[in-house]
Amino acid sequence: MAYETKPNTGASFPNKKTSENSPNLTGTIKLSDDLIEQAKSGKQINIASWKNVSQNGKPYYSHRLSIKVDPIEQNNVDSSLELDSDPF
Repeated sequence: MAYETKPNTGASFPNKKTSENSPNLTGTIKLSDDLIEQAKSGKQINIASWKNVSQNGKPYYSHRLSIKVDPIEQNNVDSSLELDSDPF
């Protein structure tokens, strides 16, 4: 079974440089509709990357994109999720 890329993730691999301006790495990222809409509305997108080695020994980077949350918005989200001390 082929590997299926999860939404908002991707990978980049070393690129064969054909000129001084060629990128060092190339790859793809699969974007979710929600992330696309957030980006269109001007939200900043975070990227996280991890250095890995494939099963056949080739180095690559895996990436995950997420919507940057404003600390003020984060506080509002956190406070709306508070639970009573006695849920029964």
